[in-house]
Amino acid sequence: MKDSTPAIDIREKDLAHNRGAFRDCLGYLPPGIRDAVDIRYGLGGWAQELKESHSDCKLVGYEKDPGTSAQASIPEGHILNCREYEPPTLELCDLLMADFNNLTCRHSFRGPGPEPLIEAVEDLSPRYIIFTDTACARLHLNWRVSYGLSSPDMGEYWEQFPLPGYQLMGWARVHFHASTSVWARSRSAWARYKRKGPARLPGPEGRNRG
Repeated sequence: MKDSTPAIDIREKDLAHNRGAFRDCLGYLPPGIRDAVDIRYGLGGWAQELKESHSDCKLVGYEKDPGTSAQASIPEGHILNCREYEPPTLELCDLLMADFNNLTCRHSFRGPGPEPLIEAVEDLSPRYIIFTDTACARLHLNWRVSYGLSSPDMGEYWEQFPLPGYQLMGWARVHFHASTSVWARSRSAWARYKRKGPARLPGPEGRNRG
């Protein structure tokens, strides 16, 4: 699967697995999540889970594929922008959501490194982050050379993911090819990060309901 593969071209089984992992990660969040931004909205599976667990939360989503956005489910009170997310948006949120097709902590021939995620974090300053990573698909082969781990362990992988100012709360893996994690902003780490300045790593109209 490529980073640009639209959700309508992904198997329902795979989408359901990622939705299940997102549901598990939502269990780590406290009540009171009021505002969320989903920069990889897809067909709205994550938005539906968010609505069920945090019914008062207002979500703003972004989906660049016209065919996908036309078929997407939009829970009442949520907004879907039928275009690609591009910072700056001047929005702030409690929760940042991103179901990436191909994202790992390093660049690969299949997809980008963490830049799209970190750019969104710098723009939105979320309290919490839930996103999908696909390193687990080949972690048993390249855990040492590509990621410098002591073993092919997803827990160790997530602990060393470069997400400045945030700490790992937990992670879930329902699918062989993807794992989803949830992070919380650390006040002390975030303050140090902002003092240093933003990180720069190498390397159509909206639809709404209600």
